Amino acid sequence: FGPAFGSDEDPVCGSAHCMLGPYWQQKLGLPDDAPMFARQVSERGGFIEVVWNRNKGTCKLIGDAFIAMNGKLFL
Repeated sequence: FGPAFGSDEDPVCGSAHCMLGPYWQQKLGLPDDAPMFARQVSERGGFIEVVWNRNKGTCKLIGDAFIAMNGKLFL
């Protein structure tokens, strides 16, 4: 993310939805693996499906994506 350098912000922030998924699942009383559909309301917004499973401790995000950068890390 660096708008001054031509790298605009992500249209939908996955990390935020991984935090919001468990919150809303509990708040709405939904069972594990119940899909929730979210819309990020911003200029470049988008849609994402969030599936939280409390027992497994997993959060699945489903939506459109593209590879913006590819690289290798050598240790």
